[in-house]
Order: sequence, then structure tokens, then C-alpha cells
Amino acid sequence: MKQLTTFSSSFEELIQKDFLYVDKTEYLWELIRPAMAGYFLSRPRRFGKSLALSTLKAIFQGKRDLFEGLAIAQKDYDWKPYPIIHLDLSIYSAPTCGTPEKLNGFLIRRVEACAQQHGITLPHHEQAGEAFDSLIVEMSRTERVVILVDEYDKPILDNLDNPALPKMQDVLESLYAAIKCENARERFVLLTGVSDCRFSSFMQSINHLTDISNCEEFADMLGFTQQEIEESFGDRLDDACRQLQITRQELLGKLQEWYGGYLFSGRAERVHNPVAVIQFLSNGYNFQNYWSNTGTPHLPVKLMLEQKCNLEMQLACPYSSLSPLNVCRLDAFHLLIETGYLTIRCAAGRHGHIRNYYGFPNLDISKSFIAYLLNAYTTIREDTIRGFLRRMASRLRSHDPDGFMEAMRSLLAAIPYDIHLRHEKYYQTVFYVTFLLLGTSVQAEARTSTGRIDALVQTPGRVYIFEFKLDKSPQDALDQIRDRDYFRQFAGAGRPVTLIGANFDGETRQLGDWLVQQA
Repeated sequence: MKQLTTFSSSFEELIQKDFLYVDKTEYLWELIRPAMAGYFLSRPRRFGKSLALSTLKAIFQGKRDLFEGLAIAQKDYDWKPYPIIHLDLSIYSAPTCGTPEKLNGFLIRRVEACAQQHGITLPHHEQAGEAFDSLIVEMSRTERVVILVDEYDKPILDNLDNPALPKMQDVLESLYAAIKCENARERFVLLTGVSDCRFSSFMQSINHLTDISNCEEFADMLGFTQQEIEESFGDRLDDACRQLQITRQELLGKLQEWYGGYLFSGRAERVHNPVAVIQFLSNGYNFQNYWSNTGTPHLPVKLMLEQKCNLEMQLACPYSSLSPLNVCRLDAFHLLIETGYLTIRCAAGRHGHIRNYYGFPNLDISKSFIAYLLNAYTTIREDTIRGFLRRMASRLRSHDPDGFMEAMRSLLAAIPYDIHLRHEKYYQTVFYVTFLLLGTSVQAEARTSTGRIDALVQTPGRVYIFEFKLDKSPQDALDQIRDRDYFRQFAGAGRPVTLIGANFDGETRQLGDWLVQQA
């Protein structure tokens, strides 16, 4: 049984040290088949981008012996070595290079390091773009060059709230302009990153690259499909089934629930986060938040608060398309998609016109993100929040709506006074994410034929309809439910329906009175 690791993203090291490699070379073969080609690919962090570039590097170095038994070894490929510029920007650090001048210096050093690896001494250049252009020219004197850029957007994403961002974009624009300028000297180009900033100012110079980020043909080039998991990790899956005392299908279902769910094209197959799957198989088969523990969604959540992002409504709306990320006018919802916290939940459409609905891909992300979001809205410690949640879940299971509302009142009472906002949407958001953490089916602003329900919560044994008012009476809320017949559509569902009208007191900024009635 081959070893597993997420520590190394070097293809050559994985093969030489007998680590398991999930064969993705069929996709890479499709990329390199044209005599000249240039691509752009965005994927969330820890999704295998660096490993894909490392694998391409080994292919273009002509190291055929590393690919024995893999798909590309069976192809009619000449394994001709090419000069390769592998520019890795993942080591960029905003605290030390957070000005245009320091970014320019960092890029020059990276370009010079690439030159030194090939025994080339570049003349002195003041600008990173000039140094990069010079390197491409020097390395392509005898053969067209291959250019691989890892984390092309890291200097931008790490400085999204930096006032100097526009000038830093100019620095990167001059760097990437060299790729288009020297296009005739290039055999193959691939830029990878987390976001799609291609139409921001600093990326205009390379908008000639083919974007394969949402291309059906390459949608599962990164990440693991269920078939790949079964074929590559079969022995470990059997061992996990024995330890967890579940069937293979149950295990695959839980892996999908926890680490799968990513969809990068509406017609493609969903994939699992590769790092999370390998961590699960390497850590005693414990279902934990492996991906979400590698970073925090600080900026998206900060923007949600600033922009009063209506997450529940945006999750309910279809989108025909999403334009590339505008780094000068960031949208919180768009950033959540770009960074992998949301993915295509389902796609619907007719006559080739597809509309995508977005949602959380899996439990690894949803549980940790929602807890982080609730903490940001309330500043209550996560362990304290979980205590409230346990009480609320207990009240729901025993059908004690008054006990549940008391627990909700206690949660809101724990929120510092200066955090509360004087509008219903703030309270509804807190309510919405609380129910998501409880694991119940919650739909905010649910549509009916006669209007919108503030919150619809469904448990296995009961349906709850909530209506919230600000500085009014609980009776007003109940009257609205009844006047608009919100509950009629659930009359034949075989579950009792409970109506709850509640009032938030704008003066005390707390949950005031509520009334509970049966439909």
C-alpha cells in the first residue's frame, strides 16, 4: 500500500518516494496536445494546483520514466525537453512586501532565481516586467519556452484592503504583459490561482489565455471524483469501513457529505477536496474540518458585515453568469464563490441557457464557516455559542418552542450592545445561521403564493413558521402569517405546523415577546 501525504506538491518526489499519486495525466495530455497553447485556471486553495504544475513541469522536462503506468505514458508524445520558467508566487508575504516598490523587488528576485536555476545571469533591471521579458527571451533562444505561474493572484488577494492596491496591480500588469509580448517564443503557458481576476486592470495583458476554470472538459482535472477515490484508495476504504463499522456505500456517502460537493461546471461531475480526503485517510478515519482549518474567511465575512450581505436570499437566487472578480469593487458573495466557500449547488436551464444556484459544498466548510460567521455577527466565543446551540437543539427535538425561544433570547442577550444593528435583517441573519448550525432545514424569506415567510424551519416531525417584527407585537406577526395563509401549503405534508410570531425590541435590542400557535 503506497504512502499518503499532503506535505509535498512535487510530482517527482511523490513518484520517487513511492507516495500515492491519483492519475490526472489524461487531462494534462489534453492541455499540451496543441503545438502552442496558453491557459488560465482558478481553483480554491489546497486543491492540487501546485501538484498539477509540478506534473506538467516533469512532462516538459521529458522525464518519461516518472510516468510509467500513468495515462500519458500510453500517448503518442515525443517527451521532448523544453526550457521551463516555473514562477511560484505562493511564498509572497504582504507584511514584508506590501508596497508597490517591495512587490516589484520581490518579483525581480523570483525572476532572477528562475534565471539562476538555468545558469543565466540577467542584466540589471529596475522593473519586474522588464526582467521577466528578458528571461523569456534568453531562455527561448534555442527552443520555445514553457511558462508555469503558481498563485498568480496572491500578491493581489493578500492586499485587497491595502490602499496601495491599484499601484501594486500596475506592477503585476507589467510582469504578465511580458507573456503576451513574447507569445511567439512560448510553447505552453498555464497560470493558476484562487480567483479569476482576468479582467481586472493588471490582467488585461493576458486575457488571450484560454480560461478552463469552468470548462466541462477540465472540471474534474483537480480534486477527486468518487470513482478515483474508489480506484486509488480501495484498501484504505475497506479498512475505514471495518473501523467505523459501516458499509462502503455509507462511507462514500459520508465522504461526499463532508469533503465532496464541489462543482465547477453545471454539467460536470462533483469532486472532493483532495487534501481533506487524504487527511481523513491518514488521521484514523476521523471526520473533521481538514480544509477549513487551513485558513479563515476573514475578508469575505468582513465584507458581508460591511455590505449587509443577504446570504440566504443570494443562495436562493439563480445566476446566469458571474463576471470575473473585480478587486476594486469586491462583492462578498462573489468572493465566497471564488475562494471555495460556495460552489454550484445545482444548474437549471433550457435551450443551452444555464442558471446556477450556489450553496455550501460540504460539512467541512458549512459548519466552520457558519460558526465563524455567527461569531462575527455576535462576537460570542465559539464554545459559548455551541452551548446555546445544544440547548436549542434539545428544545427542538422535544418540541418545546417556548424553550427554544428562551434559548434564542439568551443567545441574543449575550451579544454586546454596540454590535446590534437596528434593522430586522440583522436579527434574521443571526436566526438563519443559528439554524444552519443546528443542522435543521431552514429557509429564510421563503416564497409562497401569497408572500414571503421570514423563516421556514423543517424538522423530521414538524414544520415551524416564524415571522419577526421590529418594535411591533407578536400578534401582528401571527396575524400576518394567518392573513396570508403562509401555512396552507404544508397542510397535507403529514406533519403538524407550528406558528411563531416574535418581536425584536429596538430600544433594548433584544428578543422581546413571542406567541406560539398551532396552524
